[in-house]
Amino acid sequence: MMEYVKLKDITLSTQYGYTADETSKTEGVYKYLRITDIVPYFVNFETVPFCSIPQNKVEQYLVREGDVLIARTGATTGYNYVVSKGVNNTVYASYLIRFNLDKSKILPSYLKYVLKSKTYYGFVNNYIGGSAQPGMNARIFGRFNVPYNTLSAQRRIASILSAYDNLIENNNRRIRLLEQMAENLYKEWFVRFRFPGHEKAEFENGLPKSWKVEKVKSIVKRLPFNRTYKEYELEKQGAVIVIDQSTDDSLGYHNNEPSHYANYDNPLLLFGDHSCKFQLMTRNFSLGENVIPFTTNSKSRINEYWLFYATHKLIQTEEYKRHWGRFVSIKVLVPDIKIQLRFENIVKTFEREKNQLLKQNTLLSRQRDLLLPRLMSGKLEVKA
Repeated sequence: MMEYVKLKDITLSTQYGYTADETSKTEGVYKYLRITDIVPYFVNFETVPFCSIPQNKVEQYLVREGDVLIARTGATTGYNYVVSKGVNNTVYASYLIRFNLDKSKILPSYLKYVLKSKTYYGFVNNYIGGSAQPGMNARIFGRFNVPYNTLSAQRRIASILSAYDNLIENNNRRIRLLEQMAENLYKEWFVRFRFPGHEKAEFENGLPKSWKVEKVKSIVKRLPFNRTYKEYELEKQGAVIVIDQSTDDSLGYHNNEPSHYANYDNPLLLFGDHSCKFQLMTRNFSLGENVIPFTTNSKSRINEYWLFYATHKLIQTEEYKRHWGRFVSIKVLVPDIKIQLRFENIVKTFEREKNQLLKQNTLLSRQRDLLLPRLMSGKLEVKA
């Protein structure tokens, strides 16, 4: 029979995070880990901002390997992150609670998977369900019953499940590399102007003479929303992905007809009207709320792949952030369509490889998530 122990009984101390007055995406000494950073399964520290924190406060809020950080408020209540090895110079934000574990009783690497289980999220939803302002405190989280195994069994379970995560993270690194390769190609051709044939091109005031400056609103066309989905209508698996404006990849899946059709030769673009999430879609999809689908208009002779790389970084800046109206006010230097198409031919190969890696990750995630409850419950025997 499975034994359980309350989270509070394997925790040495708890502490709420630091409230930073200033953050920066590019400059600073200490990273500032927030709820939005831990919502995905894996934290991408490249996107975590820096914060301003007095030196005499650093020690109090500095995260250490094995710390458990849990979101305590809003729709993300219960989301969590177990600090992994190699995370340095990072403090955590005030809407997170840190649990310092008694490692003689529980391994952080084991608890990491317990806190991803349906049982755990069922516990959370039981408290926040129906609340106008969802939230939980350290005392309530401390009531959660953790499936208890010997340390050797915990170590083996964590090892089995982490093997899947390691494969997923390797794929994520390859995806980031492909995205960086596309970024570098864009900068080489369209920022440094070392595009094919640049040696013979005519320049005027440092710019290619045949290129034109256009506002985004003159070259794009908004598409109808058709149907939008809410999270409760969706499943974790299905034929059609549903995109919302969060930082995560998707809201979920359904098995109806997609609201929009896209492929490598006819991609579509998506803009999150509050989050500024910007995506290039090369597969069929449906929409969550506050996501605007669009394409380039037929008269503009603009390529979607080129437009994505020309604008997706700009919309993260404060000048254009948050709204569609600001996004379409962006001015871009539009190159000759032949150069755009050559860019597309190269980037399209990156996109195909990226999507194959994403498919692999989906399969690996499903296998891991099917295995998790069987290991935790003892239905699948673990030999230490």
